[in-house]
Amino acid sequence: MANLAEDLVARTGATLVSWRHDSIFTIARHLGEVTPAPPRDWPDDRYDVVWTFTREGNVWHFGQVPRMLMPGDLPYPISYWPPTADPN
Repeated sequence: MANLAEDLVARTGATLVSWRHDSIFTIARHLGEVTPAPPRDWPDDRYDVVWTFTREGNVWHFGQVPRMLMPGDLPYPISYWPPTADPN
C-alpha cells in the first residue's frame, strides 16, 4: 500500500483509485497528513459512497460523497462509530 500511496502523492490532477474496502484506510494512512482522519473501517454493506482526498500543499483533506445511484443507497457518509482513541 505504501508504494501505491507514494505514486498517488507524486501525481498531479485527479486520480481514481478503486480498491478493496478493507484496504482503503491503509492506503489513506500512507498518504501523510489527512484531515479529518477517515473512519478506520468500511462496512461490508456500503457500496454507495466515494471517499475523496484533496491535496493542499502537503495536507490531504478527506471527504465522503454518498452516490445515491441505486435503490437502497444511503444518503449519509460512513460513520465514525464505534469511536477509536487513535484515528490513525
